[in-house]
Amino acid sequence: MDDAAGMVCYFLQQNKTGKSVVKCFCLL
Repeated sequence: MDDAAGMVCYFLQQNKTGKSVVKCFCLL
């Protein structure tokens, strides 16, 4: 599940708003 983790990290860096972060964390 390296791809998923990498994508999540990327999304977090791209969207530094907060709501996106929560969604990313939920996926994790």
